[in-house]
Amino acid sequence: MGSNKLEYDSSLGGHVSLPTHVQTFRYAANVVSEMRQLIEEVRNPVSRKLVFQTLPKHMRRRAMSHHPKRLPRKYRGAHRSQMAKAGKPQQTKRPSRKFRRRPGNLLRDYLRRQRKNIWLETHIWHAKRFHMVERWGYKLPQSSCDKTYRACYRASAEHCLLQDMSFYACIELKGKLADLRIGFARLSSTCCGFSIAAKTYLTGRREGSIDLFRDGKYPEYALGRISFMWQPISNNETKDEEEILRTLWLWVHPSAYPAVVEELIKVFEVTSLNSIKVPIETDETKHSTPELPEDNKCIFIII
Repeated sequence: MGSNKLEYDSSLGGHVSLPTHVQTFRYAANVVSEMRQLIEEVRNPVSRKLVFQTLPKHMRRRAMSHHPKRLPRKYRGAHRSQMAKAGKPQQTKRPSRKFRRRPGNLLRDYLRRQRKNIWLETHIWHAKRFHMVERWGYKLPQSSCDKTYRACYRASAEHCLLQDMSFYACIELKGKLADLRIGFARLSSTCCGFSIAAKTYLTGRREGSIDLFRDGKYPEYALGRISFMWQPISNNETKDEEEILRTLWLWVHPSAYPAVVEELIKVFEVTSLNSIKVPIETDETKHSTPELPEDNKCIFIII
């Protein structure tokens, strides 16, 4: 028993000798921790599988881990407790389409989707037929999904063509005609066309457009081209034309809106702004004439 046996040939690895016997007590001392762990596992068996993994293959279904109702009824409670211990949130059922399409819920969902970009009144109609883009805080239609160039040209040449321009900002100015004339003379020039206080526009029957610049910076520092219209006045006015309280509406492109508002505040020395939503007038203020504040040359309202 004590003789050493040669293992392997010298050509394959040299002379390697192995003992002919093993002392069990020394081997057991080296693996005693593993033996204790094995005995513990045998005495107290613990399954490390999830509930749905213990089912036979013929009873398993897709997405059992996400949908407890796909498990047999007696296993659902154990599955929910395992998911709760893992920290996974419970899957909530999405409301039915019939519930989501109710007018109140549909409007609430539309308002939620407008938190980042405001929709136009015609957004739903355009979204079904146009490629939509995000510009200046609005969701705007850019181009039609269909080839409509010839149809649009034919409509504009022979009939009419409508375009939703409600994303333009509307600014209302109220003040004496003389003050408004002097203020806009600092922001524009007659070299670009009729002034904002030209007689052809003062009647309120025609819409005009002018180019605005920084205060006294013409012909540099252009702000953009705006459209405007005067509110018509009654023929019963007997005051001097320059002293009559007039109302002027401006339509400004959203890209130039912040700069235009800044210059208007600077030129007309406005100390406070009123920002309101349409409708502009109420039944109480429809026929009333506002009084000018003492420290302002005009009333500045952003609609």
